[in-house]
Amino acid sequence: MSVIVPARNEENNIGACLAGLAGLEYPAAKLRIIVVDDHSTDRTAEIVNGFIARHPNIELVRGQPLPEGWTGKSHACWQGATRAQGEWLVFLDADSCVKPGLLSSSIHFAQDKGLDLLTVIPHQILKSLQERLWLPGVFLGFASFLDLGRINDPDDPYAIANGQFLLFRSEAYQDMDGHRSIRKELNDDLAFAREAKKRRLNFYCAFGEHLLETRMYRSLKEIWTGFSRNAADITQSTSISRLLANTVPTMTVAAGILVLPAMAVLSYLATPDLYSQIALGLTLPLSLILLIFFVLAVRALRIPAVYGLAVPLGLLLQGVLSLYSYSLIKGGVRQWKGRSYPS
Repeated sequence: MSVIVPARNEENNIGACLAGLAGLEYPAAKLRIIVVDDHSTDRTAEIVNGFIARHPNIELVRGQPLPEGWTGKSHACWQGATRAQGEWLVFLDADSCVKPGLLSSSIHFAQDKGLDLLTVIPHQILKSLQERLWLPGVFLGFASFLDLGRINDPDDPYAIANGQFLLFRSEAYQDMDGHRSIRKELNDDLAFAREAKKRRLNFYCAFGEHLLETRMYRSLKEIWTGFSRNAADITQSTSISRLLANTVPTMTVAAGILVLPAMAVLSYLATPDLYSQIALGLTLPLSLILLIFFVLAVRALRIPAVYGLAVPLGLLLQGVLSLYSYSLIKGGVRQWKGRSYPS
C-alpha cells in the first residue's frame, strides 16, 4: 500500500508525522510513503531527506507548478497518487501523528465492511493557551453537525469526511478519477465524501482518537485562517437561511451563557425583589449544568477542566467563522497556504 503526505511549509510537523509512519506495525517492504513537497520555502524537504537516509521506503517528490483550475493540496495529492502502488491508498495530512496500529486496524476495518473509502476523526492536540481557549468551543460547535448515523447512511446525501486521513481502495480512487475529479475544490475531504455517496461507493466515517492525533492550528490567527476556508461547508450552510439557522441559535446560547448569569446576579444585588430572585434561580442552575457539560467536553480533549469556562467564547467564534466563511464562498477570495482561491 501507499501513504501520500502532501506538505507545504511543514517543518514544524513533518518530522513527527514521518516518525509515526516509520514506527507503524505494518511491513516496511509492503509500505510506500510518498511525501510531495508542494513548493515549500522552509526546511520541509531537508527533514524528509533525513528520514529517507534511514528509511528506504520513504520517497520525496518535488511538486510541479500548480496548473490553472487546481487547488494546491489536490494537485500535490494527485502527483503522489500517480506514483502509488498497492491495493490501498492513504492520504495523510502532514500535521498528523499516527499510532503504530493505525494502518493495520484501518485496513482490517475497511476489509470487514467492504469499504471503498474510510475516513477517521482524530484526537486534537491542544498545547498553547490560544488553542485551549478557543478550539474546544469551536470543535464543540462543529461537532453538533457531525451526525455519524446520517454520514454513514448510504441513502442519505449528508456527507462529511476528515481530510487528515482518507483511506481509499485504489481501484475505487481510480474509478472516480481521484483528485482530478475534485481539483477545484478547496475542501477536498468534503468533496470526496459527497462524490463517494453520489457514486454509491461504500463510504464510512469513524472515530479513531486512539490511533491518530493531529495539531491543526497553534494561534488564533491560524484558527481564523484555517476555518475561514471551510466553516460554512462543515455546517452545510448552502443558503443564507440555512446559514442563519446554523449559527444564530448557537451564538445566542453562547452569548447568553456569558452575559445572563452576571446580569441576574447584578440585578439581585441592586434590587433583591421577587423577579430578580426568579431570574437568579433560573439562570444559575442552568449555567452550572452547561458549565459541567463544557468541563466534560474539554476533559475529553485531555486539557485542564478550567478551560471549560472559555467554551462559550469558542462557540461564538465558530458562529462568526461560519458567517465569514459563507461570505467568502459567495463572492470573496479564500486564502490557504499562501495561495488565493477565488470562489
